[in-house]
Amino acid sequence: MARSTQQEEKKLSLSLGDPEQGFKQPDLSFDDGWARSDEEQEAWDKARGEEEESAKAAEEHEHKVASERLAAREESDKAQAKAAEKEQKTSTASTSTS
Repeated sequence: MARSTQQEEKKLSLSLGDPEQGFKQPDLSFDDGWARSDEEQEAWDKARGEEEESAKAAEEHEHKVASERLAAREESDKAQAKAAEKEQKTSTASTSTS
């Protein structure tokens, strides 16, 4: 069996208590092995599918929000570094002319 050459990108997540944290439904997929009727099996499969979709949506939302915050933070850090560098250049220039 060949391994996949593509590695899945690790998703960013938000910390607990974050107001934009996605809601993940509790895992109710426990199967005790009892036989189900066709209708019960259909409902069980549908519920598991909805849980999975909900978890994926929450994961995507958290990744999007965390990525946006990370990009904004990196941009802010660059701006602060430029400002500090500029300030340092002007202070060294003014002390060397004195």
